[in-house]
Amino acid sequence: MAARHESTQIPSGKRRATIVVPSFQQGRFLPNALRSIVAQTEGSIESLVYDNCSEDDTRSVLASFSGHLTRITIEKDRGQSSALNRGFREARGDIIGWLNADDILMPNAVERALHTLDQTGADVVYGQCAHLDASGQFTGYFPFARPFDEGELRDYNNFLPQPATFFRRSLLDRVGLLDEELNYTMDWDLWCRFARAGARFQFVPEVWAGARVHKGAKTSRGGLRRLVEVCKVNMRHRTQPAPLVPILYAAHRANRALALQRLPRLRDWWRAITGENRSTAPWGIAQGSLIVSDPARLIYPVFEYLNGLTVDLDDADYAPASILVNGRAMTRTRRTYEMRTPGGEVVNSLEVEISQLHRPLPAPFTVQHTHPGTHR
Repeated sequence: MAARHESTQIPSGKRRATIVVPSFQQGRFLPNALRSIVAQTEGSIESLVYDNCSEDDTRSVLASFSGHLTRITIEKDRGQSSALNRGFREARGDIIGWLNADDILMPNAVERALHTLDQTGADVVYGQCAHLDASGQFTGYFPFARPFDEGELRDYNNFLPQPATFFRRSLLDRVGLLDEELNYTMDWDLWCRFARAGARFQFVPEVWAGARVHKGAKTSRGGLRRLVEVCKVNMRHRTQPAPLVPILYAAHRANRALALQRLPRLRDWWRAITGENRSTAPWGIAQGSLIVSDPARLIYPVFEYLNGLTVDLDDADYAPASILVNGRAMTRTRRTYEMRTPGGEVVNSLEVEISQLHRPLPAPFTVQHTHPGTHR
């Protein structure tokens, strides 16, 4: 077994919230994840990091944060669920959340979660989540987030974005820890067990986290094994006589294989079953991630050391638009909008407001980050 390293900053005693970070081979993303915890506006946070003896630069990253995190443990584990369960067992906070090493929290996420739990008396609270690519560029929002519906959750749709979800320790003690046999869907299984135990869920339509969607992400590499797990959890918790996930997936594969244009598309079947209409969505994003409202407002986490931002609008029909970033106007030169920050600054999040649009913008809407050398 590898050597174990721990560092403690916060004195012993009860903390309001605990954030557990499982880590393995994510050294290039880990600094931003940890910065997002350190930068939280809520001060009573216990931060527990469990690294599975990564062989990249994770150790040096963790060493640089050792004075800012409650505990760092470097030790072999049996996978992500095992590391998370250890963190849950050792947590002292009344409220628990977890952040994967390639994800990010918005600066006020924990404060807003605690406030909502105090005000509503809910057992589980969740917000919206932005999607980022490997370079940190905004690509859209988690498309399924919505107010709680137990039947929808258990039958076909995990609409709780995991990085933006927080729950009471007392609820976890009641229903038990994560199923360590699950590698991709342990969060969905836990939410379903919470629901079956009568937990009260509260959705807050605010962006609380950013999740990276990239080729190296575990979910992106899941393939058939992930599908099998999805079906397993669906069979375990469904309220309908028929398991909807396997049926919908089979319909999707059949539609693709047969290429019969006269068959209803999977999206139409989904809408017929769920009764939902995705023509509009919060924050100006509609089906296909088109910006449709004017002004459109985008919010997403960054946690980068930047000295400039650039937006290119390739089609003349988009210009002239007005683009504000964190309340400051970008300067337009033909189709390029720029903002410079002499000397650079650490940017925790970007709030982009676009107005005077002539037509919808295509997605992803990209704000290019420029850096003064290496990230800090």
